[in-house]
Amino acid sequence: MKRHSLICRFNAGDRARIEPVQKDSLSTQVHFVSADDRFDYGLGNLLDSLAGLGLQASETAFDLSLLSAMVFCADTRVSRVDAQDGWTREIDLYIPVQDVDLWIEQQALLSRMLRFLTGDQWRIFFRPRPRRFATIVPAVEQAELPRFTCASLFLEA
Repeated sequence: MKRHSLICRFNAGDRARIEPVQKDSLSTQVHFVSADDRFDYGLGNLLDSLAGLGLQASETAFDLSLLSAMVFCADTRVSRVDAQDGWTREIDLYIPVQDVDLWIEQQALLSRMLRFLTGDQWRIFFRPRPRRFATIVPAVEQAELPRFTCASLFLEA
């Protein structure tokens, strides 16, 4: 069984030296910023949609969205076929975040949660964002919001 290391990069300029903890793991780099400096994998659309509603996510919320996108990337790119038991994958994620200490405090909880949800072995490593991406969420003019009484996790197509 091979461990897989998915390394989140913002763009080609993100050249932070990242050595996978397990040297023989299969390493994949995932770039999240396109050539036109727009976040891919739905993150740019998320920021635009929130701004259109007059809402501004926190940098921590953006980091959570980035973590979620990396989990999705791993889950859809790493096959269970190579797992020793035909199911349990070993996956490491390397993610740049704004507040490294905050996320390091949550490492064990996040790994346990992902193991429960997927049946896989997860390790998550955090590093500071590249200087150019220290702040990602654009400031927006706050809108007067109606009082919401419920939330739905389902989207209409």
